[in-house]
Amino acid sequence: MQLILVLCMATGLGWFIGSRPVLGARLARSGHTVMLVAIALLLFAMGYSLGSRPDIIAQAGRLGIEAVSLALAGASGAVVSVWLSRRWRNARNTRQE
Repeated sequence: MQLILVLCMATGLGWFIGSRPVLGARLARSGHTVMLVAIALLLFAMGYSLGSRPDIIAQAGRLGIEAVSLALAGASGAVVSVWLSRRWRNARNTRQE
């Protein structure tokens, strides 16, 4: 229930700021800096929470291998699908000519 209340309050605040052109323009100029600081704080908090858990640190090698294998599988799947789609498109264009 608290989450829904926070989301509703954030929506109301966004509507209030967006409906005031002067206030919205002033905040838009500093929005980049605010987002950069928020992302840095989020990364720090995530790093701290993950680094303080000894079970995750003990499995870091296995997690790293899984992450690399998933990244390679995703990238190779994308390359193969692009190659197949270009091959299919070139074959179709050649037949039409």
